[in-house]
Amino acid sequence: MATKPVKYQLKSILGVAFGIAVGIGGTIGVGILRTPGDIAGLLNNPWLIIACWVLGGIYVLLGVGSYAELAAMLPKAGGAYNYVKRAFGDYAGFLTGWFDYIINAISPAYFCLVIGEYLVMLFPPLKDLKLIISLTLLILFTLIHLRDIKTGSIIQQIASFTKVILFAILIFSLFVFSGVKSHNFSDQDVSGSIVKGGILIAFLKSLQLIVGTYDGWMGACFFAEEDKNPGKNIPRSLFFAALIVMFIYVSLNLAFLHVK
Repeated sequence: MATKPVKYQLKSILGVAFGIAVGIGGTIGVGILRTPGDIAGLLNNPWLIIACWVLGGIYVLLGVGSYAELAAMLPKAGGAYNYVKRAFGDYAGFLTGWFDYIINAISPAYFCLVIGEYLVMLFPPLKDLKLIISLTLLILFTLIHLRDIKTGSIIQQIASFTKVILFAILIFSLFVFSGVKSHNFSDQDVSGSIVKGGILIAFLKSLQLIVGTYDGWMGACFFAEEDKNPGKNIPRSLFFAALIVMFIYVSLNLAFLHVK
């Protein structure tokens, strides 16, 4: 007598809170701490700088609309892999899936290295332990997520909430303690680069950097199959996460300009 094949499925236990958390956590990172300085070096106009960050957020919101519809239509784990495979076939889906995997595998390692660098800056006696600190953090995060999806979900929500609170404190502090003057980027010799390449090229290059800083907003789509109600939760997660990130990025740049 033939046995019926067992069908394995992912547990559908995630919700909107996790979707928002993974969107925020996957987007806000090293980029927002380093990119504003690069943008200031390209554009010597506060209005153009803020316009770039707003346009970058609008660009992401347009992408959110498309991804929300696709995730609701194909609520499967893997994100863009499913959509590309459905539209262009197995080969294109295969390449997309591996590309996403490589990027998502490299990013945590890079983040751990940066965390190690910042810890060494805060605590100089640890300068010889930078690599060990980075590897320890990477192993720790891996072990946390190996346990189960529920534990990983809780940790992700706590980490993302903490990140939002810390950025809110930073933004508030920059506005309140505006008497503390930082380096004035308006005094930098950036006119040469703008004249040489044109203000339009400088603006477009800045926008490219900003779009890269927003990268990661589609994180909730990778967990669509594990969501309790992906048809409703994934679109809400994508939009709320994108709006929160956009608000933080624009507010932080306004705060930087306020104390310049």
